[in-house]
Amino acid sequence: MPIDIGKGSELVKINQSIEVLNAYAKQFTTVIADNNVYTLDLSNGINFMITVSDAEAKSIVFANVPTDSGILLPVTVLLVYTSAATIIHPIGIVWQNGIAPTFTTGNKYTLMYSSWDNGTTWQGSAAGAWAV
Repeated sequence: MPIDIGKGSELVKINQSIEVLNAYAKQFTTVIADNNVYTLDLSNGINFMITVSDAEAKSIVFANVPTDSGILLPVTVLLVYTSAATIIHPIGIVWQNGIAPTFTTGNKYTLMYSSWDNGTTWQGSAAGAWAV
């Protein structure tokens, strides 16, 4: 349902943002590492779950970032961290408080990434340490 808080192109951007979020928010994708890389394919949604179950370093990367200008793109990852692997986050993450999160084996975390510029810049934050 359109929200009338803007005019012209501003209203179109708001409507596009709502459409994108409605399409993606309903989906949840489990991602399996391929050669120690978790690829978050944003054409499949914006909510993901990854499980780290060995000690090899793992990278998280984004694929198919939407190019709709002027929208907020939130990406949420449930990280199930069952083994002490180094997690390498996507390039360009600016972390809350300037510090990348660390993880403790045997816990779950919620990673939150967001971009306002089609994936050029990402902000990141993490919450958790809930027992697996």
